[in-house]
Amino acid sequence: MHYPGVCLSPDICEPEKNRGDLVDQLEEFPHSFLMTDLQNKSKSYFERIKEGLVQGLKVGFKTTLETARAKNLLSYSLFLLGYPDEAIEEIDRALALEDQQTNIVSLANKAFIWISMDYYDQAQEQILVLQKLKTHSDFQYLETKAKGELAFSYTRMGPPFIPKTIKLFEEVLPKAREEEKFLWSFGLALTYRRAMHGQNIEVVTAIDNQEKSERTLNLLKYIIRESTSKNLQAKAYSELALLLNQNKTNESLNLEAGMSIEEACNKALELDKDDYSVLVKTGRLFRYLKETERSRQVPYRAHQAEDHQEGHGTEDVEEAGEDVEEEVECRKEQGAVR
Repeated sequence: MHYPGVCLSPDICEPEKNRGDLVDQLEEFPHSFLMTDLQNKSKSYFERIKEGLVQGLKVGFKTTLETARAKNLLSYSLFLLGYPDEAIEEIDRALALEDQQTNIVSLANKAFIWISMDYYDQAQEQILVLQKLKTHSDFQYLETKAKGELAFSYTRMGPPFIPKTIKLFEEVLPKAREEEKFLWSFGLALTYRRAMHGQNIEVVTAIDNQEKSERTLNLLKYIIRESTSKNLQAKAYSELALLLNQNKTNESLNLEAGMSIEEACNKALELDKDDYSVLVKTGRLFRYLKETERSRQVPYRAHQAEDHQEGHGTEDVEEAGEDVEEEVECRKEQGAVR
């Protein structure tokens, strides 16, 4: 896909020198427009990404970090769909969130969009803000967080980007602190599990399915054991249930997990019975387990939770998973989306 108004190859397209210089200055800061491997994707592709993000934001996220990264990816999608003004507005909402004023992805995305609109003075102001951040005592970690946010972005882009997602998460995790270490661990676990789907096996060939299973299990057990967030623990248990469902014949994995699919679902619901993703995933699994009544009750509660969130604008429910298509499939199966 072509970026409206911006030539990413100045020597070929010969844009105004000022524009090319400004784009070059942004290259040292991690931001969405460095994901040049997405340039050729269709508008319908980004329309699906946008719809999933809008729905997820409407339902709500648990932390400002998750909300900001979703808003930044939404702004990127809006820009690529030809809505630069709306993209800027979404970035401003992200920057207005608590503790997000130094979000490198937000600031650099905004500068890039100003450049595309030929607002060079505004773009230069944004770049100066970014350059001043380099004197920040924690600048290196701000960069790490930005790379972690790009890893999240790639989780939304489908199977071809699984290797890039894994690479980025594995790069940032050793440097992770506080809530990021658990959110990124969850993102990597989810990505490994997706890589085990039959249609995705050939995407990651350097690691066999047994190794992917073990890495996923270890990451989920780490979150369950170390995180103080009941919500994230609940989501880890629901992911564990999906992992066990994918590996029913893997005796060593099931033994190491130490619980059944149903037990993992029950534990997830015990920890957070109102989280949308937990409700959808456990409801889906209860259906597979032929627990008819529970397979009806849990998605009904998910639908109620979604309605409640839209009516009150709170952030108690997160869209299941990080993959739009997987989430929509789950919701359709359970009747949560008509």
